[in-house]
Amino acid sequence: MFQKLQREMTVFATLVTGLIMIAVSFVYLISSEKQTKSANSREFISSAESVISYLGGQTSISRQWMEGVRQNGKYILAVWDNGTPFLFNEQMQDVKTEELLMEAVTYTRENYLLDIFQGPSATVVPQHVEYTYRRENGQQFYISAMVVPKDSGYLSCLLLYPLRMQAEQILQQRLLVLGLDAAAVLCLLLFSWFFTGRMIRPAKESRQKQIQFIADASHELRTPLAVILSAASAMEKAEAGDQGRFLTVIRQEGQKMSRLVDDMLLLARADNRSWTFHMEDVEMDTLLLDVYEAWEPRARQKEIRMEAVLPKEALPMCRCDRRRMEQILTILVDNAVSYTPCKGNIWLKAEASGRYVRISVIDNGLGVADEHKDKIFDRFYRADSSRSQKDHYGLGLCIASELVRQQKGMIALHDTPGGGAAFTVSMPVCDG
Repeated sequence: MFQKLQREMTVFATLVTGLIMIAVSFVYLISSEKQTKSANSREFISSAESVISYLGGQTSISRQWMEGVRQNGKYILAVWDNGTPFLFNEQMQDVKTEELLMEAVTYTRENYLLDIFQGPSATVVPQHVEYTYRRENGQQFYISAMVVPKDSGYLSCLLLYPLRMQAEQILQQRLLVLGLDAAAVLCLLLFSWFFTGRMIRPAKESRQKQIQFIADASHELRTPLAVILSAASAMEKAEAGDQGRFLTVIRQEGQKMSRLVDDMLLLARADNRSWTFHMEDVEMDTLLLDVYEAWEPRARQKEIRMEAVLPKEALPMCRCDRRRMEQILTILVDNAVSYTPCKGNIWLKAEASGRYVRISVIDNGLGVADEHKDKIFDRFYRADSSRSQKDHYGLGLCIASELVRQQKGMIALHDTPGGGAAFTVSMPVCDG
C-alpha cells in the first residue's frame, strides 16, 4: 500500500513540476528564438547598408572587400557593373548559386518592381529592398537587392543570407533545452521518489507500530484470559470449598487485564493527541516526598530500603500537571520496586540544574543491558525476554516517556555505579 502511494505521489509531483518546468522552457525558447531572429535580421540589414555605402563611395571594388563581406560563406554576394558580372563573382561559378541569384532577380522585379539590371533613370539615390525569400524546396534567405548609381552607369548587387545557419542555431538551442529538461525531469523523479519516501516513512512506521501494538496487546490479553477461562472451567467442577480460590484467581487476572486495557487506552489517547493536562506551578520536592510516602511501605514489605534525597535549598517550582507527574514517578518507582531484589536500595533524588529540576529514581537492582537501552521506552518492550514479570506489560515506561514529552520535559536512563538503573526526569522551571 505504501509503495503504491509513494509511486503515485512521485508520479504526481514529477508530472506537475515537470509540466511547469516545460512550460517555462517553452516560453523561454519562444523568447530566445525571437531574439535570435531579430538579431540576425538587424545584422543582415546592417551588412546590406554597409554594402550600399561602400558601393556608392568607392571607385573600385577589391577582392578583399568582397571576401570580407562573404565571411567564409556566411553571405552570398554578387555584384554587376552595368549588368556585367564582376570578375570576383566566384560564387556565381556554382550553377545552383547562379540559379538562386536569377530567382532572386526575378522575384525582386515581379514583387518589388525593382529591376537591378535596369539602371536608374534620373535618380542619383541608391535603390534597395530587403525581404525574406522562400524557395520551392523550403530553403529560406534574407535578401537585399540594390542598384547604386555611378558616374559610369550603375552597380547592381544581391546580398543573400541563408537562414539554414539560423535554423541550425535554433535547433541546437531546442535540443539543448530538451536535454536539460529531460535531465531535470529525471533528477526530479529521483528526488520525488526519495522525498515522498521520507514523507511516508513516519506513517509507515506508525502503521507498523500499530500492527505490532495490536499483536502484542492480543498476546498479553490472551494469557490472563486463558487463566480466567481455565479457572472458571475448574470452578464448575470444584467443590464448594475450593471455588473461592478460583474466584480469587479470576479476580486477580481480571485486575491485570483492567490495568492493561487502561494503559492501552492511555497510549491510544497519546496517539490521538487527546490527553488533557492541567498545568500549574508544582513544588517538585513536595511531589517527590508524597510519592516516597506512598511507596515506602511497599518497599519495606519487600525488605527494600527506600530513601528520599533532597537539597537543603528549596527547589524552584515547575510548570506541569501534578497528577501526571505523580503518574510518571509512580511508574518509575513501581519498576524500581519490582526489579530490585530483597535487601536492595532505592533512592528518590531531586536537584536543580540550570533551567531544569531533575528528579531521579535510582536503584541497585538488575539494571538494563546496553543492547536494550535504545528500546526501553518502546511499547510492550521489556528487557526480560522471558516475561516472567506478568504484572508489567512493557507499557509503563512508554507512557511515562509520552507524559514527560508532552509537558516539554525529558526522560533519560543511566547506569547506577555498581549495578542498577537510574531514570531521570528533567522538567523546565517556571519563568520568572
